[in-house]
Amino acid sequence: AFLAPWGTAAAGRLLTAALREDLKILSSDKAIQQGERSYPAGSLIFKTNENPSDLRQTLLRLAWDTGAEIFGTDTSWVDEGVNFGSRHVFRMRKPRIALAWDIPTSPNAAGATRYVLERQFGYPVSVIRSSQLGRSDLSRFQVLILPPSGFGGYAAVFGKGGGERLKDWVRAGGTLIAIGSAVAYVSSAEVGLLDVKLESLAKDETEKKETTPKASDGTSTRAPGALIETEEEYLSAIGAKTEPPDALAGILAKALVDEDHWLAAGISKSLNVLVSGRNIFTPITIDKGVNAAYFAGPEDLLVSGYMWEENRKQLAYKPFAIVQNQGRGIVIGFTADPNFRAYMDGLNLIFLNAVFRGAAHARPAT
Repeated sequence: AFLAPWGTAAAGRLLTAALREDLKILSSDKAIQQGERSYPAGSLIFKTNENPSDLRQTLLRLAWDTGAEIFGTDTSWVDEGVNFGSRHVFRMRKPRIALAWDIPTSPNAAGATRYVLERQFGYPVSVIRSSQLGRSDLSRFQVLILPPSGFGGYAAVFGKGGGERLKDWVRAGGTLIAIGSAVAYVSSAEVGLLDVKLESLAKDETEKKETTPKASDGTSTRAPGALIETEEEYLSAIGAKTEPPDALAGILAKALVDEDHWLAAGISKSLNVLVSGRNIFTPITIDKGVNAAYFAGPEDLLVSGYMWEENRKQLAYKPFAIVQNQGRGIVIGFTADPNFRAYMDGLNLIFLNAVFRGAAHARPAT
C-alpha cells in the first residue's frame, strides 16, 4: 500500500485529487505507527490490490501536483494503532456535494464555502437555489451544505414540506453540514435534526426571581405585585425578559478539539476560530451527539480582538463543531463559519473532515 499522512492542506488536495481520479482510498480514524514513521488519525491508505496497476505513477504525479507526502509500505501490519482492516478504517467515498445558494443564504458566506472547495481544493460543487432545494429530490447527493443565512431564514424558503424532505434525506444516509445561523434552523423545533438550542443572554444569578400566582390549570392569573421606587427599577421593569447576547464584531477565539472523534482527525489540539454576531448554542449532551470542538474557558478564550466580559463568560465551553447521528445519516453543525472570507486556512481540515469523513461515516442504504 501507499500511505499519506493527514493533517496538512497538501494532504487535503491529495484526497480530492485522488477521488477525482476514482482511486480507492481508505482512511484510519486512529493513528498508525509503522517502524519509525507515524501517521496521524485521518491518514490515507491506497491499497495496491484495489487500485489500477499504474497506482505508483499516478500517486507520484499527484504528489508533485499537490505537495503531499506519500510513503510506500510492503505490509499492512502496524507496530502501534490499527491495522488496515480494522473497524476504525473507513472507505472514503466520492461524494456529490450540493450547496444552498441564493436567498436566504449570505452571498459572501456561500461564495467563500464554494471557493474553498472548488478553488483551493479542486473539488466540484453543485450550487442549487434554496427555493429549489426545498422541493428537490436530494437522493443523488451525499453531502448538503447550508451556509449562514443573510436574508430571512431557511424555514420561510423551505417551508414545512422542505424541512420534512430534508429530514428524510438525512435519515436515509445523507450528510448535512449547517454553518453559523443555519445551525439555528436545523436545531429548531420544526426540524429537530441537531439537539442544541440558541441561548439568550445569560442573566446574573443574583437577580431577583419573581413568582407568579398560578390557576388550577397552571396558567398565570395575574402579575405579581411590585413596588417601583426608582428610575433604575423602572428601566429594569420595562426591559425585555429574554434577549440575545451582545453581538461580537469579530474576534479570534480558541477552540479545543475532541481528539478521539473523527471530525478532529489530523487536527492540532486547538483551533483559532473567527467568531462574530450573537449566536451562542448550548452544548449537545453525550446521549445525543458529540461536541467535537468547543470554545476554551473564559481565561483562555480570547486570542485576538475585543469582546465584552459578558460575551467572554457566556461563550466559554460552548460548542464550535457539533456532530449528531440521525438514522443512517449525520448532521454536523459549525456555530461559526470555518470558511469566513476563505482566509481561515487553519480551519480547512476540520471542514474537509466534515465533508469527506462525514460522507464516509454515513451509512446510506445503497
